[in-house]
Amino acid sequence: MRALSVVPPFITLPVGIIAYLVLHYFAMKTVAVGAGSAETAAADAATATVLRALALVFQYLIPFVLGMSGLLWLVRRFEKRRVRKLADVAGSSEVLASISWADFERIVAHAFTKHGFDAQLTPEGADGGIDVVLHRGEQKFLVQAKHWRAKAVDVETVRALYGVMHAEGAVGAYVVTSGVFTKAAGDFAEDKSIWLYNGQRLRDLLKQGRDALPGGNLTLDRLPARVGEGVECPLCASPMTLRIAKQGGHQGERFFGCTTYPDCAGLRPVD
Repeated sequence: MRALSVVPPFITLPVGIIAYLVLHYFAMKTVAVGAGSAETAAADAATATVLRALALVFQYLIPFVLGMSGLLWLVRRFEKRRVRKLADVAGSSEVLASISWADFERIVAHAFTKHGFDAQLTPEGADGGIDVVLHRGEQKFLVQAKHWRAKAVDVETVRALYGVMHAEGAVGAYVVTSGVFTKAAGDFAEDKSIWLYNGQRLRDLLKQGRDALPGGNLTLDRLPARVGEGVECPLCASPMTLRIAKQGGHQGERFFGCTTYPDCAGLRPVD
């Protein structure tokens, strides 16, 4: 379904209609028994019956899948348009401060596509706190988005990202915040391939890209989550995945969360 959703509905919907008409014809077609031995006739009848049964099922299944993929394409298109409009007005500090952390990640990703990067969101609470993965040609960059209005991003955050950058084989990284950085964070990043974007610099980035054509592709589908190996949920024994708290008193801290959430809210601390 996800692979088909990149095909626009003006292709999938006609194909779905044609598939229905063709399969419906075979589903309604009378099974004709040809001349020959009884065994041959029985085999032909059995084959025709199986094919007719398959046509009966697929005459609805294929159009349904193609129709849903077309709907998903439209949903993604409208979501990208919403993010683009939000990014156009997010040059205002009031707008930037009022959006959710999820929309903050999306407009950060959108801003980088305006400057030639392909951007894809990572799983919520991804390992290392990475929120967006950027590619420009063969080069890979990591982005950590911090929607912190009342807290400065400290040097520990930048130092941890530096380690993840090397572990992931990235050539550089960005830390983007709606607030500010501590002086120690700026000093640490100064001679490294880490670029710090505070709230003002992010707003400038958004304004610069407002009238620019996208130079890269924005993928709002999040990458598959990495499941913690050997970590089981204490409540239901399902596998757990590494996440990062986005709000509350433990904002920014890593923890293992159950992969069946919200059905199960099991948690484990990261040792």
